[in-house]
Amino acid sequence: MTLRLLVAAAAAVALAGCDDNTRRYALDATPTESAVKVRARVASVLVRAVSLPTYAAAEEIAFQDASGVIKLNKSDLWADEPERATTLLTSRHLNQMTSATVAPQPWPLEETPQATVDIRVEQLVATNRNTLRLSGQYFIGGQEIESYDTDEARPKVARRTIRSRSELFDIEVPLLSAGPSAGQVQG
Repeated sequence: MTLRLLVAAAAAVALAGCDDNTRRYALDATPTESAVKVRARVASVLVRAVSLPTYAAAEEIAFQDASGVIKLNKSDLWADEPERATTLLTSRHLNQMTSATVAPQPWPLEETPQATVDIRVEQLVATNRNTLRLSGQYFIGGQEIESYDTDEARPKVARRTIRSRSELFDIEVPLLSAGPSAGQVQG
């Protein structure tokens, strides 16, 4: 759900093309109205720094050539550090989609978060099939907290705020156009 929004935002930038002039592109952080609204089981969520493969974490924008080789475009650069930008974008979209207070790492609020999301991207590239592919794994877990027991004689019991789990994701969406002006995805 959020990862699909991340793919759509990442596709809003140029992912291929060569020119003599260096251009910088930002991930699209324009607020969008998500069709998905989720009532969170926790009040607060920390989004850890998104882990990207080396080529996707580079300043140069990665694309796959006709032979399937992933290359970096030296003329088209990300405007922000890719790991930072994807972490902030994921946090923004989770804030819009859920009832929880969501913030990126490092946690900026006084109270500790009740859950953590950790995203590890295996592939983020504009493919030679004119699609944007995002795949990897995410982990969600809650911290142990003490239950509130008003009876002093009964010990407080540690419990998890949410069940820890791990899920794979593999999203591929068509780009409406190729080259540096590719600004939309289908679906």
